[in-house]
Amino acid sequence: MTENYKEQLSNCVENIFKKYITPGLHICDIATGGGKSYTIGKLTCQFYPKHFDRIIILCVQTKLVDAMDSEVNKFISKEDSEIKPDAKLVVKNNEEVISQAISSKSFDKLLEDIEYRIGRIESKGVNVKDLHSKCNSIKKIYYILSELVNIPNRNDYLSSQIGLNESNLRKAVRSFFESYRRIYEHKEKRSKLSVSDVLKQFPSLETVYPQVSIKSKKVLIMTVHKAVYGIDPILSDKIHIDNFSDKNKKTLILFDESDQAAIAIRNVIIEQSIKNNGGDKRFGKGYDGYLQYNSLINNLEHLSNEYYGEELEKALVKAQNITRKNWSRWFKNVSQFRNIFFEDDTELDNYRRGVFFSGQTFRLNISRRNDNLNSFICYKSENRDFRLVHSNDERALRKEYDIVVKLDDFLSLTIRNTVAIKSQLGKVITDALEQSEKRFDEETQKVASNSSERNKYLSYPTLEREIHTLFSRFETPSEFQFEEQMNDYMTNRKNIVVSVEGQEQKIPDPSVYSQGVQLFQEEVDDMDNMHRVRLSCREINNTPEKIITNLITSPKTSVVLCSATASNMSVVSNFDIQYFQDLFPTKLYKLSTDEKHTFDDLVAKTYPKEHKINVVQVSNHQYADKRENKLCLPEKYKKMFPSDAQDLAESWFKITLRRLKKEKDDTKSVIFYLNRYFQFIEAYCYFITHDDIHSMIFFQNQRGDRDANQFQTLSCLIDGSYKNMQSELDDEIPSDWKNEHIKISKDFEEVEAEILSELSSNKDAKLMLISAYASFKAGTNLQYQIPESLDYISGDTWDKENPKKDWDAMYLQCPTSYFSMDDEV
Repeated sequence: MTENYKEQLSNCVENIFKKYITPGLHICDIATGGGKSYTIGKLTCQFYPKHFDRIIILCVQTKLVDAMDSEVNKFISKEDSEIKPDAKLVVKNNEEVISQAISSKSFDKLLEDIEYRIGRIESKGVNVKDLHSKCNSIKKIYYILSELVNIPNRNDYLSSQIGLNESNLRKAVRSFFESYRRIYEHKEKRSKLSVSDVLKQFPSLETVYPQVSIKSKKVLIMTVHKAVYGIDPILSDKIHIDNFSDKNKKTLILFDESDQAAIAIRNVIIEQSIKNNGGDKRFGKGYDGYLQYNSLINNLEHLSNEYYGEELEKALVKAQNITRKNWSRWFKNVSQFRNIFFEDDTELDNYRRGVFFSGQTFRLNISRRNDNLNSFICYKSENRDFRLVHSNDERALRKEYDIVVKLDDFLSLTIRNTVAIKSQLGKVITDALEQSEKRFDEETQKVASNSSERNKYLSYPTLEREIHTLFSRFETPSEFQFEEQMNDYMTNRKNIVVSVEGQEQKIPDPSVYSQGVQLFQEEVDDMDNMHRVRLSCREINNTPEKIITNLITSPKTSVVLCSATASNMSVVSNFDIQYFQDLFPTKLYKLSTDEKHTFDDLVAKTYPKEHKINVVQVSNHQYADKRENKLCLPEKYKKMFPSDAQDLAESWFKITLRRLKKEKDDTKSVIFYLNRYFQFIEAYCYFITHDDIHSMIFFQNQRGDRDANQFQTLSCLIDGSYKNMQSELDDEIPSDWKNEHIKISKDFEEVEAEILSELSSNKDAKLMLISAYASFKAGTNLQYQIPESLDYISGDTWDKENPKKDWDAMYLQCPTSYFSMDDEV
């Protein structure tokens, strides 16, 4: 009968996943234990290829990528598979790819292919000096990287150097092939050398960089981190998660452990934003940034009109008119002075204050620490500066200054004017890109029909190249910075694109997920005796929700958020499902109540009849009298110690209470921490005295090693092993007591090597693992092999040859917070 239920469960899960061929966002929140990975692997090979041109599976860690790849491989090898082995690609991180290429000597073979092809072209009388130079650059970086990769015991600095040199090597290889394609196309009078043509001449290139053929693959498996950071196909433009949807390809994008995927995406976005806006770059936005953009549009007489004709001049004149009108609304005909100074320069030590605000709808005041004064930009007639003034009395300021503008209005002004300039420049770039693409296609056709000898374009026009073409006209030292910001502006959506009666329409989306977040900071230049203020700005334009929204809006893309908590409304540990629900009410699909009930019922029926789960609740002790001098070790917990250890338990309590009073500000906090220890006493006592419990996980909401001495001391007192310790419990908690039953770790490799292996090899082992909730990433499997001669009840889905089991018991401490101020989990 259980076998029949197992088949029914498998069919139930399959039917759920088969519904995901409909374009839109699908929320799959089935619980663990239903064969989710098995089903994905099966349908990826036998069902999805009939409905999708491309299947992309995103996992939150490398081990889950390997596990998912293993599931897919099980079905690829079968006759009814619609996917061939060479149609699947596991995209690995760049350092891992190059390390494998170095250790396997495949990069050496690539160098041989490069030198051979250079020789072939050179033998035909073609000047290949540029190719020799770029080949030498590749060799130089490669030899350095080879030495670094082979150094054992990497530290953070070594890892950063490997990452830097790996990136430089990819750039050098990319540069070589750009030159090679250009020279080869010209020599052979070819319109365009395709990726497949290049790989025929350089077969080792795909061995070194498997991602080079990514566009020809039908199944892609990778980590979420890799998708967000981007994939470099070497012979074409970089691919990010935003590019995964394609209006010309039916695409399935499946997020495994989607709640953790949301966290991973958010972390990468913030990390990249900080990196891209750190150091001197932090002044590239805000008021200083606006002044830099303003200087661009006021140099019309120095710009050539050869490439853009009158379009660039018209755009700059329009930008001038918009920005001047906006400026004059607040400052009339006052010049845009380059510096802002403090009105009051007292107490400037460590003066820096920042606040977030989003879009045009949310404002918070910027002011000095520990005060509630409002901030204003003020101006006196005939002065050549602005003043940053903090005050609660705006009317008094207007008597002293001729112009008084609230700081948030001033910042809004700089944002509007900067956006106006970017908008006009963006129109020039968009029009120029369309013309370049048109001319490229025309010239390609001429070359193909032999009416022209060559295509003058180096390669197909792209947005990045068109942006560079524009800003190179200005000859500004901040060219690269402008180009990055312009590309960011043009590729980051501020509206939702929806289809109405077959036509695409833009609808404004004022939410934080679309507009992004900005952090403005007042920063004093500590090298400037005049106390000049810089209003810098950092922007986080992207969000996980924005990425998902971009994917959903593609008419041929199905996105599946798959996790036991995928429908959870908490944005702390998940995507904002309510946002998607409001945005796409007709394109968001959830499991029905019947589907969930059917799934839960079938999962329960696949367990053996003898299978039982006992839930025991630990106490949360309430003191009747909560005055500090009345706190004592409750009799209930005192009795959990052996009679000969109860006096020592009293001593432990007094030492611990003394320490907590010294560390904590109030009695409530002291009692809170005492209760944490009481709960451990109760849990460990249950664990050590229960004959059927050999393994137990003690999950709490902070790191286990913070209270390691406490756990070791309490466990030794409870089970009597304190008698075997060399030191004694006197005025302090012992630091050298070690209990053989207690293991404290947050590292999976350590747990796997030392704890799981011991539980698997010794049926008499009795171990409690103490760790924090977030120590192990989503999907981490802590099952262990059943030791020989141990009696157990077999589940019908267990591997009969190599049976594994879950831990006998688990303690779950109630989470008290999602965030913490230090490095606690």
